Amino acid sequence: LRWSSYESTLLLSVCDMWDAGALTDVTLFAEGRTIKAHKVVLSSCSGYFKEVLQNVTSAQHPIIVLPYACYQDLLAVISFMYKGEINITQLELSGLLNCAESLQVKGLA
Repeated sequence: LRWSSYESTLLLSVCDMWDAGALTDVTLFAEGRTIKAHKVVLSSCSGYFKEVLQNVTSAQHPIIVLPYACYQDLLAVISFMYKGEINITQLELSGLLNCAESLQVKGLA
């Protein structure tokens, strides 16, 4: 048996859950604002988050404070992790790439 649309269905479902804030299990904190996300997505896409989250138990809901991150750049990077693409302006590119590099984001760093 093979589910031909498995990958796309799973990816869309995870993205929809993130958009709805459903079943999130980690909170990111930058510039006084929060972003809720899923540990499995962050760990799969970011070497930094994989390192930080590897010893967190499944029962824990960690809050990760990113004191040097710009909230808008972080939100764009997290959106990229979920959707695989991001539309930004030329002015936003430098900040986004710096944020992605510091988080060791696959596909951007």
